[in-house]
Amino acid sequence: MSIVKSVFEAIKRDKSYLVGAILTLSVLLLLMSQHNWQSRPLPGDSEPFKSELPNFAAINDVEQIKQQFFDYLRPLIEKENGKIQYKKAHLERLISELESGSYHSALTRKKLYKLAREYGMEKEQLESHFDELVSRIDIIPTSLVLAQAANESAWGTSRFAIRGNNLFGQWCYEKGCGLVLKKRRTNGYYEMRKYDSIQATISSHMRNLNSDKAYKRLRDIRAGLRRRGQLITGEKLAHGLSSYSKRGQAYVKELISTIQSNGLE
Repeated sequence: MSIVKSVFEAIKRDKSYLVGAILTLSVLLLLMSQHNWQSRPLPGDSEPFKSELPNFAAINDVEQIKQQFFDYLRPLIEKENGKIQYKKAHLERLISELESGSYHSALTRKKLYKLAREYGMEKEQLESHFDELVSRIDIIPTSLVLAQAANESAWGTSRFAIRGNNLFGQWCYEKGCGLVLKKRRTNGYYEMRKYDSIQATISSHMRNLNSDKAYKRLRDIRAGLRRRGQLITGEKLAHGLSSYSKRGQAYVKELISTIQSNGLE
């Protein structure tokens, strides 16, 4: 502020200095406003929030960061796959009951509709497409989820991971639903979703892969492996994720490279 004071004193001594002084002050005020804007937290960042993630950025050794990142997430992913396997077994029982003409058919259908809604299917779709629901309720290999989490969250060090427990770059579309992005890739309004826990972001991501039409190819690859009795791996399913990123096939190659170079399979 001493610069501003000096400018005013110069104006008092020489009125011709006024024009230059106004310009100088305008530039100073503009710089000050930009600095204040940049130093303020973006909307959503100012709220009290405690991330569940360990402080991976404080670890100096790269290999140690990787190992701790994988060790932290692996049991959470396996827990989610356990839930999916339970739902898959439940679905198969419901379909078996319905096909056997069980007297519980009305209740059975109600339960089936509930599962269908959870995995993005309408009631009308379900009536003639039980196979589609079966293909949606299935595991996502731990190796693939780990590779995506590492890629999307910069090994758990990104702003969205730390401030929102968001490891997979998942969006939401209402003001205040998450963290504001400094730059958006489209004209539509969206924010980076905030999650209450890391388990919640994993659950949401895996359900997204199992339900969104953008990842049908992943589900088709998995269903084909099931039919042939082959092992479902992250490397194979990664080929169904070209639409997950604007990088397309380069993104797929990066996931496969992460899986292979870290022995995740």
